[in-house]
Amino acid sequence: MTEEELFRLKTEVVLGKNINLRLASENDAAFILELRLNPLLNKYIGQTDPSLEKQKEWIENSLKKITDFHFIIENKEGKQYGTVAIYNIDYENGTAEWGRWVIKPGSFVFFPVESAVLVLNFAFTKLGLKKLTGGANNKNIQVVNFHKMYGAVSSVDETHTWFLFEEQNFIKILKLFKKFHSIQINNK
Repeated sequence: MTEEELFRLKTEVVLGKNINLRLASENDAAFILELRLNPLLNKYIGQTDPSLEKQKEWIENSLKKITDFHFIIENKEGKQYGTVAIYNIDYENGTAEWGRWVIKPGSFVFFPVESAVLVLNFAFTKLGLKKLTGGANNKNIQVVNFHKMYGAVSSVDETHTWFLFEEQNFIKILKLFKKFHSIQINNK
């Protein structure tokens, strides 16, 4: 895939059954800060500079990279509910990390599941990746249990649980969560 094709993907909206993923823009800086500075949500994620200008600058830099896709999770009416990202993409080796997965309280229970399925589908089908990795603080029981549910845990240390998501296992995820998405399942 050429750089031009990858930048074109940054303009696409990932359409889901109940939600969509669209690339974050500078207009989303206040919303992202609201999520990242929320004490209920940020106890398991890295510190964020509270400056709106710094957040806008970070988003602007992210948009210039073909190795970073930082999405806003929205309902079908365009209301923002969270973020999720694919980053540190190594196209040559078909690998990346996924995370920056933060969903605001009061969201529909299926938004986390559908957003995970959509971001993995985008990584494997649109970007052509083969493996994604990620991690969560061991105290973040909800996230750790979600990934354990479909066998993505690869290792655990004193502070983090690490995950491995492989393209070949994605069909299992699609089948497990079939009521939460509208992705066609092809049995390869």
